[in-house]
Amino acid sequence: MIKSKTKKNYIEKLLASKRFDKVKNKFKNLHASEAAELIKEIEPEFQLIVYRLLHKKFAAKIFSYFEPSLQEFFISSLRTKEIIDLLAEIEPDDRTSLFEELPEEIASPLLKLLNPNDLKQLKKIFSYPKESVGRVMTPEFISVNSEWTAKETIDYIREKANDKETIDVIYCTDNEGRLVREIPLSNLILAKSDQKIKDIHVKPLVILSAFEDQEKAVYVIKKYNRTALPVVDPQSRLVGIVTIDDLMDIQEEETTEDFHKFGGVLSGKGDSVFMGNILDASVLFLYKHRIFWLMLLIFVNIFSGAAIARFEDVIARSLVLVLFLPLLIDSGGNAGSQAAILMVRALGTGDVKIKDWFKLIKRELIISLLLGITMAFGAGAIGAIRGGQQIALVVGISMILIVVSGSLIGMSLPFIFTKLKRDPASASGPLVTSIADISGVIIYFSIANFIL
Repeated sequence: MIKSKTKKNYIEKLLASKRFDKVKNKFKNLHASEAAELIKEIEPEFQLIVYRLLHKKFAAKIFSYFEPSLQEFFISSLRTKEIIDLLAEIEPDDRTSLFEELPEEIASPLLKLLNPNDLKQLKKIFSYPKESVGRVMTPEFISVNSEWTAKETIDYIREKANDKETIDVIYCTDNEGRLVREIPLSNLILAKSDQKIKDIHVKPLVILSAFEDQEKAVYVIKKYNRTALPVVDPQSRLVGIVTIDDLMDIQEEETTEDFHKFGGVLSGKGDSVFMGNILDASVLFLYKHRIFWLMLLIFVNIFSGAAIARFEDVIARSLVLVLFLPLLIDSGGNAGSQAAILMVRALGTGDVKIKDWFKLIKRELIISLLLGITMAFGAGAIGAIRGGQQIALVVGISMILIVVSGSLIGMSLPFIFTKLKRDPASASGPLVTSIADISGVIIYFSIANFIL
């Protein structure tokens, strides 16, 4: 197999010598995702040429794999007729994603280029709340009447399948369009030709509301091991389906968002998540997404400074205490971050609920005590060497209490955020460590004041 860089150079040479037929042949045998990767790698001056060489159906599939910045480049560079063809060929869910990502000044004129059916479809999808299942569903599915026979249904599928995103599952509706059952294509093929759809054995229905959160859809499709799920409106009418590939994209974005929030890179739910290569992100974009927490932590740490100032006389009596301050507060912050990561993950996957808080507090108390005692032996030994038995005692006891308090803070914050209807990932690492730092300083110098 030709390596990616070699392939890129080869394609560019063919384009430079205008051997377009060979370029078309090279792309003909590639999957749309591979073709998209190759187009992204070649020089920008050649990208548009390659795209125009491809069949419009294949080009539309490739387009859906481009990152938003490259999609915007193509939309800005293509001729009006080419954009009309693209918008007509692109899958409805990909079309929705495109209009969500494009700046308003580019998206608005494009609406006029949509055919009436596609425009109506898009407006319907945009009528659902952001981050709801309705925003990622596609109306391209096979729906049949439950009174049809297996033969009638298969004939209908042959006629309509080319225009649908998937035919793995066939959906049966009543005369009002309400979903009554779903039949795997394999069950339909194995049925007798005169057997009615309503008599074919099927599994229980698993459905999603168009208004449910997208994260719920990810959880359900994984739980029931499905490749697609039907989506219904409040009247139980079938309005679309969501497929596993779309939901995996959502899961990737949600996971990225949670990581960014926990790392203090996003300040809130409204912030945009950068899903592309970090090398493509602008300096201003990265600055804006990192400065919020860093500035906030400056003010939060005023409290740490105030706590230290409160114990100036203790520090003056035994300067050696300052040597252990970074070790102790870092230990508390790290223990808190570990606990918070575990809780954010557990709450995000639905493994634990708000009602489990008290049970988890008891377990975390035992675990953090064991961690603190183990760490206290090491810290206390260093304290004995540097400051004697009393310093060792102060450092050892402080280590236990700081690790316990940091762990309980880290475990509790995600629950508090969930209770307040906020994303538990907003209980970010910087927030946990800052609160743990403040409590750690107070604990350490209070114990030092008492013992010394």
